[in-house]
Amino acid sequence: MKKNGIYRRIVFFMVFAMVLSNLPQDFLNRINNGGCKKAYAESITIERVTSVPTGYTGIYTAEDLNNVRNNLSGKYILMAD
Repeated sequence: MKKNGIYRRIVFFMVFAMVLSNLPQDFLNRINNGGCKKAYAESITIERVTSVPTGYTGIYTAEDLNNVRNNLSGKYILMAD
C-alpha cells in the first residue's frame, strides 16, 4: 500500500511541474503577440486636456507636486510630464 501512495505523489508532482513549466511560456507568448496589450489599448481613449478643469489645481512642476502636501484634501491634475 505504501508504494501506491508514493507513486501517486510522484505522478502528482510530475504533472504539477509540467503545468508550472508551461504557464510562464504561455503567458510570455500572449504578451509578445500583443494579445493582452491590444485588448486593453483598444478599450481606452486618451483625451489631452490643455486647461485645468474647474475645482482642480494643475501640477506643472516638481515644486507644484511638492506643494500637494500642504493641502492633502485638494483635487489635483498632472498637466506636464
